[in-house]
Amino acid sequence: SQERTAAEELCYTKGSWEGMSLDDWGYPIYRYVPFSQLSRNKEMLLNAKALGYHKSKDWDNTRSNPIELDSFEELTSGQKLAAKNLGFTEDTWDCYQNHYIGYTWDELATEGVQAHYRNLDWNHDSWHGNIDPPKSEETYFEDLTTAQQSALSELCYTPISWNEDMSIPDWPCFKTHYFDSTWPELTSLGVQEFFVTLGWSHNSWHGNIDAPATYDMQWKNLTVEEKYAAGQICFDEKDWSKRSAPKLSTWKNPNSSEGMRPFWIFTLVLLIAGGFTAVVYCVLSKKAKAKQNKNKNIDVEFVENPDTEMA
Repeated sequence: SQERTAAEELCYTKGSWEGMSLDDWGYPIYRYVPFSQLSRNKEMLLNAKALGYHKSKDWDNTRSNPIELDSFEELTSGQKLAAKNLGFTEDTWDCYQNHYIGYTWDELATEGVQAHYRNLDWNHDSWHGNIDPPKSEETYFEDLTTAQQSALSELCYTPISWNEDMSIPDWPCFKTHYFDSTWPELTSLGVQEFFVTLGWSHNSWHGNIDAPATYDMQWKNLTVEEKYAAGQICFDEKDWSKRSAPKLSTWKNPNSSEGMRPFWIFTLVLLIAGGFTAVVYCVLSKKAKAKQNKNKNIDVEFVENPDTEMA
């Protein structure tokens, strides 16, 4: 048991330990060195940056870079080259880096790994985000069953990478990108600064003023800083382009009790319209009353001077 734990902490899986050398398996050695060490090799550092790893917190913490959600097939040609330069093959990228997360549920079966995710209590609906993920996503490696630990090993997780890679903090990032949170909650989640970089404020977040221009902007038109901020809330170019963003004029945070701007505008319009109607009614009433009084005076004069018209 202690030997197995030691082997797993050295990033061995059952497959790589039994019958496969690191060279045969193509294990991505460079990916698993600290950023401080990687940065000493300029070539490797450039390859890492080509994949979106610009800081130690991105490189040293798994699943902090949205590119890790993409299968090797989904990478651009430049990203594929950078990945290969870091020691990845298509198989090792999809297993060690992506853990097959970029696959559809049916593709998992074709690849022969769907059974491992079934052991972790995933199904078609949870995999595609139609229902919540299984409890295994919030369970530390040592608290999983033996069968589930074995499944993780086949998906190229180690106890360390799984415990650091757990979805407790990450799931809202990848699923909703925090757009269902309130502005104060963004602070406690540690992501508000990224939304500020994208032009958001308390007022725009809660629908009191228009959303920032970045909300309706194409990925290619974002600045480097804005792309980095978008990446920190789990967007990449593909996800950014696919998002079904409401029009700027209709943006309202779904969980905000403050986004009452449309209501107040409607109320103000009603008040203005009502006030204008009252003024018009008052003026017309006065004119009608004045005309009525004038006609009454004419009638009185006619009665008092019956011979006036006969003259």
